[in-house]
Amino acid sequence: MFWEMENVEEERTKNEEAIFCEDHFIKTHSRDDEGRYVVKMPLKNEPNCLEESMDIALKELNVLWTRVIRDHQYLKLYKDFIHEYEQLGHMKEVAAENDNSEITYYMPHHDILRPEKSTTKLRLIYNATNPTSNGLSLNSILYNGGLVQNDLFTIMIKLRAHPYAFTADVKIVYRMILIHESQQPLLRNLWKESPNGSGENL
Repeated sequence: MFWEMENVEEERTKNEEAIFCEDHFIKTHSRDDEGRYVVKMPLKNEPNCLEESMDIALKELNVLWTRVIRDHQYLKLYKDFIHEYEQLGHMKEVAAENDNSEITYYMPHHDILRPEKSTTKLRLIYNATNPTSNGLSLNSILYNGGLVQNDLFTIMIKLRAHPYAFTADVKIVYRMILIHESQQPLLRNLWKESPNGSGENL
């Protein structure tokens, strides 16, 4: 009976894509001097199949600016978020004179404003499903490794299996994982300091 179980065992079946992604990670990952993981995205196709994406990203950026410019506090949250990304080393400006990338993919971004939150009041969401001029997106040429976290039901069962439970939140955990330098041009986005700016590559 359930209440007599000492352990909650979970067997998760893996499909072919998940197995491929796990094998790809094992073969291609490394660690940098600070111990952070450096990984390569598992691509189904060569990235040169992606065509023009900057125009749509720029249009989305201009639409976002029409919203944030109306509210000084909103604008400050937006700028602070981008600047924090840069200060933490999670993105960097790509100067045109130093850009030798032949293939790039630009991800539009939009914001989620939650003024009631005591910590992160604004988050940016980057859209890798945005199609390029030929209809392909970055997501469409990536293998899907599936979920690696336990589902909510399993988590709740495990919480009830012991008399005490501790919870914690690891801040910006996924941004601590680095993408290999050779694939970073596929994760471009545009940013500008003012509504009339031309847009910087990040």
